[in-house]
Amino acid sequence: MTLYRCNVCNVFEYDPVRRNSLTNIRPGTEPAVFPDGWKCPICASDKTHIRPVPAHSAAAAHRIPCPC
Repeated sequence: MTLYRCNVCNVFEYDPVRRNSLTNIRPGTEPAVFPDGWKCPICASDKTHIRPVPAHSAAAAHRIPCPC
Protein backbone atom coordinates (compact mmCIF):
# COMPACT_ATOMS: atom_id res chain seq x y z
CA MET A 1 0.00 0.00 0.00
CA THR A 2 0.93 3.64 -0.36
CA LEU A 3 2.42 5.82 2.35
CA TYR A 4 0.68 9.18 2.76
CA ARG A 5 1.95 12.49 4.18
CA CYS A 6 0.24 15.75 5.08
CA ASN A 7 1.34 18.30 2.48
CA VAL A 8 0.87 21.21 4.90
CA CYS A 9 3.10 20.23 7.83
CA ASN A 10 5.10 17.54 5.95
CA VAL A 11 5.45 15.78 9.31
CA PHE A 12 2.41 13.57 9.76
CA GLU A 13 2.58 10.31 7.82
CA TYR A 14 -0.18 7.76 7.48
CA ASP A 15 0.47 4.15 6.56
CA PRO A 16 -2.80 2.33 5.80
CA VAL A 17 -1.21 -1.00 6.72
CA ARG A 18 -0.41 -0.01 10.31
CA ARG A 19 -2.70 1.35 13.00
CA ASN A 20 -1.83 4.86 14.10
CA SER A 21 -3.05 5.89 17.55
CA LEU A 22 -3.04 9.57 16.53
CA THR A 23 -5.67 9.05 13.84
CA ASN A 24 -8.12 6.53 15.34
CA ILE A 25 -8.51 5.22 11.78
CA ARG A 26 -8.71 1.47 11.19
CA PRO A 27 -5.88 -0.18 9.20
CA GLY A 28 -6.63 -0.48 5.49
CA THR A 29 -8.58 2.79 5.35
CA GLU A 30 -7.62 5.13 2.51
CA PRO A 31 -7.49 8.89 3.27
CA ALA A 32 -10.29 9.61 0.79
CA VAL A 33 -12.73 7.82 3.09
CA PHE A 34 -11.58 9.36 6.37
CA PRO A 35 -14.49 10.95 8.26
CA ASP A 36 -15.38 14.43 6.98
CA GLY A 37 -14.30 16.07 10.24
CA TRP A 38 -10.88 14.37 10.33
CA LYS A 39 -7.92 16.71 10.96
CA CYS A 40 -4.16 16.14 10.77
CA PRO A 41 -3.04 15.47 14.36
CA ILE A 42 -0.01 17.73 13.85
CA CYS A 43 -1.30 20.81 12.01
CA ALA A 44 -5.13 20.35 11.97
CA SER A 45 -5.40 20.42 8.15
CA ASP A 46 -8.29 18.46 6.67
CA LYS A 47 -8.09 15.12 4.86
CA THR A 48 -7.65 16.74 1.44
CA HIS A 49 -4.04 17.49 2.43
CA ILE A 50 -3.09 13.84 2.94
CA ARG A 51 -1.21 12.98 -0.26
CA PRO A 52 0.66 9.89 -1.48
CA VAL A 53 4.41 9.97 -0.96
CA PRO A 54 6.28 9.17 -4.19
CA ALA A 55 7.98 5.77 -3.95
CA HIS A 56 11.50 7.14 -4.26
CA SER A 57 10.91 9.65 -1.47
CA ALA A 58 9.53 7.01 0.87
CA ALA A 59 12.50 4.74 0.21
CA ALA A 60 14.97 7.59 0.64
CA ALA A 61 13.48 8.54 4.00
CA HIS A 62 14.39 5.12 5.40
CA ARG A 63 17.94 4.94 4.07
CA ILE A 64 20.84 5.34 6.46
CA PRO A 65 23.98 6.76 4.85
CA CYS A 66 27.12 4.69 4.98
CA PRO A 67 29.60 6.14 7.50
CA CYS A 68 32.49 5.02 5.28
